[in-house]
Amino acid sequence: MDNVIFNILRIFHLYDIYCEGYLRSYEGFLEFVHKQLETKIPNILNENKLETLKETYHLKLVEEDYAFNYYISWNSSFDFKILSNNSILGYTDYDGLMNYLIEEESINIKDKMVFFNFCEEIRNLQKYFYKKTKSKYHSRFYTSFHELALIGKEVHFNSKTIWADRDSPVKIKDIFNHFGKDSAHLRQNDLEKYIDIFHLNPHYDWYGQIAISDVYDVVESVINGEVKEPFSIRKIKCKYTHKYKFNFNSNYIIEWNYQENCYRLKHLENGSYEYFNGIIEFIFFIHDEVRNKEESIKECTLNEVESFIIKVFEQDKSNPEFARLVEYLFEGDIVITSEDLPF
Repeated sequence: MDNVIFNILRIFHLYDIYCEGYLRSYEGFLEFVHKQLETKIPNILNENKLETLKETYHLKLVEEDYAFNYYISWNSSFDFKILSNNSILGYTDYDGLMNYLIEEESINIKDKMVFFNFCEEIRNLQKYFYKKTKSKYHSRFYTSFHELALIGKEVHFNSKTIWADRDSPVKIKDIFNHFGKDSAHLRQNDLEKYIDIFHLNPHYDWYGQIAISDVYDVVESVINGEVKEPFSIRKIKCKYTHKYKFNFNSNYIIEWNYQENCYRLKHLENGSYEYFNGIIEFIFFIHDEVRNKEESIKECTLNEVESFIIKVFEQDKSNPEFARLVEYLFEGDIVITSEDLPF
């Protein structure tokens, strides 16, 4: 019966809701399509896709208004069956199972601590799976972007709130505390540093999960100065060591620290600041300021921006961003216009 249900899901493409293994590569997808075209439905229904599901784990969490109750079974081929309330939710592979548990249930959980506890139960499932099964995952325990985004934040789970923040700082001390890792070997100053969870993008898998060990690798990189802290943190901590006053607007002073890649524009009339994560962001800002001005004002402004870029480049000639801009500026004595900017 398991085989029949499993393969009916495949026929109607419902299986892809839980298992995206066929979509991992273009070649794998083509192979799947050709097989569907060449095989008659009665043969598909009788195909022995599922072996006996030998192992079962009961994932249960009951807290306040929440109750989760899953029975998860699998075989040596890592085909998983998910049951809840005596109903088969679907069949999937290991990655699809993790994705379902983290992503699907995160929609239903509105309490941060309940969500954290549910994530911990998922890692208990992972621990049991590694104990019972030899697999390619080598006992790697996973977290997700959603869980990391909530560490140290006084917010309820809301995907729109989390994703709206494109510079998401998480304090290193909070990471160690959350995952129960000993931090005695670290200095207090290091524990107060932050990582940017968007910097973890290369480590996230197809399902938006990341191994906790990879998170700690990035933590080490931040502590060792190989990776900068998030800009929202860096711009406040930064010591702005250089300044430049623009003639085109006597109310503007630009201050910067090229080593931290932090720039801020001071408005002299009220003392407020606007911050820029790199010189490119600042140039975009100036361009927007003068785009509707008279041509003479635009030309004067952009020429002064050119002088400013060269001044910064003199301090940091190793920066490829500056080198590219200056190289462009000196090509045939071109005057910068909005259409000419090389980005």
